[in-house]
Amino acid sequence: MNWDLIKEKNLKVNNNPFVIKNFLECPTEYVDWNKVNSCLYRRDMNWEIISESGFKTNIPQVDSLWYGMHQDPIFLHDKIRSGSGFIINQYGRFDSAVNQLLYTLEQNFYSASDIHVYGGLGSSKSFNIHCDETCNFIIQVDGTTPWVVYENSYSFISSVDRYFPDKSEVTPELEVELSPGDLLYIPAWKYHQAMPNGKRLSMSIAMLQRYFNTPVVHRQHRLTICP
Repeated sequence: MNWDLIKEKNLKVNNNPFVIKNFLECPTEYVDWNKVNSCLYRRDMNWEIISESGFKTNIPQVDSLWYGMHQDPIFLHDKIRSGSGFIINQYGRFDSAVNQLLYTLEQNFYSASDIHVYGGLGSSKSFNIHCDETCNFIIQVDGTTPWVVYENSYSFISSVDRYFPDKSEVTPELEVELSPGDLLYIPAWKYHQAMPNGKRLSMSIAMLQRYFNTPVVHRQHRLTICP
């Protein structure tokens, strides 16, 4: 990947949404359906399920002797198989390839980052029109997904609650259908919406501003074990 393609956008004065086609040559190096399936059995990642109404679904917890309380993998499995959209949070520590991806990003951009995996097996619902406090790079991995980023943005001083505007309140700024390897940049607090029309898998690289004393993962430390 070529991070200079993003730097050329000069985000200091042009913090606008944009698309770079074919940005990542092999996105399945970082996530694929086998990796998604393996996450069902890991306790270091948090799942979310998106309901048909476009909001998060409560996920029940189950107990076990060795692992304590954790999200119910059977519930997750059944919801996804029945067509619900899903998110895997904290995916940035999945393996060394993902960790290295975030390391190079954090060397090029002044952010503390994580990866959230979005997906669905069919025409699963995604979130309603919303905004995030993070800047996001969306990289399509499997399938194609239409996106709309709106001209409108949210001010956090307006309310303690998030706001989900109706379509009549916002005006499209960028409309695109992402294919595998494509990158979409969404500025923080900018209203947007994905509209899946089939099976999809994507990475959302969420970036918060990194200040001088912001704690970040030390991604380059490795334990080398020799025979």
